[in-house]
Amino acid sequence: MAAAMTPAGRLPRWALFVAGAVMLLLLITPAAVVLLSGDDHVSSDPTRLRAGTLPTDVAVAGSTIWVVSGHDNRVVGLDGKDAGAPATVRATGFSPLRLAVGNGSVWTANHKNYDVSEVDPEKNKVVRTIPLGSYSAIPCGIAAIHGTVYVTFGETTCS
Repeated sequence: MAAAMTPAGRLPRWALFVAGAVMLLLLITPAAVVLLSGDDHVSSDPTRLRAGTLPTDVAVAGSTIWVVSGHDNRVVGLDGKDAGAPATVRATGFSPLRLAVGNGSVWTANHKNYDVSEVDPEKNKVVRTIPLGSYSAIPCGIAAIHGTVYVTFGETTCS
């Protein structure tokens, strides 16, 4: 009996199918924020809070943990003291990647529209969208302090 051969450097079809199934599972499985205790060890049973699909950044303000869920185009506010229902806010831009908290607002740097969304955490809604122009780069970082918001970009990666 002869074994099935594939051209050099090509994966068999079953391997491509398995890889595709794993990628799909990773994209549709909700992720979680893990709360660790304040001491120096990692708990064997950390608290997990739902944070949407494909979370890409996290920031903390007071007892609220903010997570940007890029695949869902939203920002999730989680109460660090109570694992109850999260406050969810839709971001105006597509594919928010980075997140900052400051100046009384939550800020997201959005990849697809190259803009920044300002979210009012008290009203739970986007109050302003600031266009950054037309770039072929991805937002790598965002920070908000003293009334100013800073955004950094990378050409093709953020390394």
